[in-house]
Amino acid sequence: MSKRVIFGCIIWAMFAIWFGYDQSIKLLLSFSILVLFPLVTELTYREKEKRDWFITLQPLFSILGAGSLFIETASLSGTLAFCWLLFTCWVACIGIARASSRGFVRMEENAIDAAYVYMILGGFWLFLSQAGIEGLPFSPVIVLLTAVHFHYSSLIVPIVVGLVGRFAFRHNVQIRGYGLLAGLLMIGPLLVGIGITIGGLADFLFVGIYVFAMFWLAFETFRVLIKVREHPLARTLILTATLISVAAMVLSAFYSAGVSVGTVFITIDQMVLYHGYAQAFGYSFLILIGWAFIKPRPLYSFGQFRLSRLRGKWRVGDQFLKDTRILNKNETVDGLVESFTAFERANFSPIKVDPAIRNFYEQTNHYEMSATTRWHGIYDPLSRPYHWVTGKIGQLYLRAATKHPKPQRMEAVIYPIDETIEGRHPVRAWIRKDYETKEEIFVAFYAYYATKEKTYMDIALPLPYSVMTGILRPQHDESDGLILTSFREPGSLGDEGVYVTIGKWTIRVPIEEYFHVRATEDPGRLTAVHELHFFGLRCLTIDYEITCKLSKQL
Repeated sequence: MSKRVIFGCIIWAMFAIWFGYDQSIKLLLSFSILVLFPLVTELTYREKEKRDWFITLQPLFSILGAGSLFIETASLSGTLAFCWLLFTCWVACIGIARASSRGFVRMEENAIDAAYVYMILGGFWLFLSQAGIEGLPFSPVIVLLTAVHFHYSSLIVPIVVGLVGRFAFRHNVQIRGYGLLAGLLMIGPLLVGIGITIGGLADFLFVGIYVFAMFWLAFETFRVLIKVREHPLARTLILTATLISVAAMVLSAFYSAGVSVGTVFITIDQMVLYHGYAQAFGYSFLILIGWAFIKPRPLYSFGQFRLSRLRGKWRVGDQFLKDTRILNKNETVDGLVESFTAFERANFSPIKVDPAIRNFYEQTNHYEMSATTRWHGIYDPLSRPYHWVTGKIGQLYLRAATKHPKPQRMEAVIYPIDETIEGRHPVRAWIRKDYETKEEIFVAFYAYYATKEKTYMDIALPLPYSVMTGILRPQHDESDGLILTSFREPGSLGDEGVYVTIGKWTIRVPIEEYFHVRATEDPGRLTAVHELHFFGLRCLTIDYEITCKLSKQL
């Protein structure tokens, strides 16, 4: 266990000794804030290399949140609870940032992120409980129990289903219907919270769905850990905790059934004693300790690629190059890459690509281009406002839709740049303008990088106070052409995608690119098709004619 968890245990033990069993509900809630939440971050939070203020400040905010429970003065108690609420907002932002950087793929990771997002609800209900707000339609006990619920079921269960998924998939153990299971357990705490709030039949129904999902999770946990016979102590702790959870769920079902029919099977005090303590210590603490011995890691570290430091202002274009002074006038380059062999990997062989295509990427300045833009479907009428806005910005400036699109001749030049300003290596600028009007069409900075399995083309496009990054994977077509795409390969993990970075927040946006370059029978002449998809629908197609200037002179 980390120092933060041990510190939380000591502080909680002091609260328990001082206030005793009479404050059972508050002790349970403070246990989650002081002990369980640090354990969760230890298992799932990727700490930054430099000082991480989230990790540094967590113990302080946990003390404030837990301390608010044991202070009688409403103003002070509410102030401390509000501090915890602010911290849970921070936690929720981390969950949203993680999920958006992946494009919300991988259900096991979505479940973990959901737990982070749910924390804001726990913080909100704790604040309502401690702020002394009058006129609420719920009794103080119900408000406090709802806070407990969102600090346990909403935090622990999504984390556990995420860790089970990580562990199973890393060991190639398939869980049938895992997406449905994770989805039920992600929305289950919210449904149960709603049921607790409104009571009646809804409470019984929602708890029933949640109990079913918990039994399903228990079954899959047993099945996975029996198949993967590793970490005997951890397996024992996790399986014991799972059995305790099943027993606690049965008690919960009896309590909800009694509330629904107006009969008391189990009192609130008994629920706190048996269900509450069983879930807190027998399940939550025990199962997190078990998983802490294993620490299942994500299948892939999404969003860890290099980001350009460049950010535009309201206008990009030529003015951006002047403002940043990024052009390196002491060097000359001709191509997007020095050598196309840089993309060599087990799944991609540059030698199989037509020599004329390779030459284009290595000697880009020796080619001239023209492009015909065609808009599709519902995006056709949107092309006009898009054309107006991007014209003002001087970036991604495409022609609006017309009945008979005409080719647009371009002036395209590769420039060397000062990489200490841009932040990546190797990187080169590719500036495209309209040949006749000299209006900027495209200001992009091309780099590439390699992982163990793949090499990617990494394209940064400065936007107003942000940057768009296209991570494209090279692949072969059926012949000797080249495909560059942001579509992820089915069943494969990778960085492919289009991302927008604002400040330190990087989001994988619902845009996909497909770029297909082919050589023709005419020497020095290439064709390319660039398709852009937005929310799964083809948005536009750009047809390029690419011609070598030297071939034309001959």
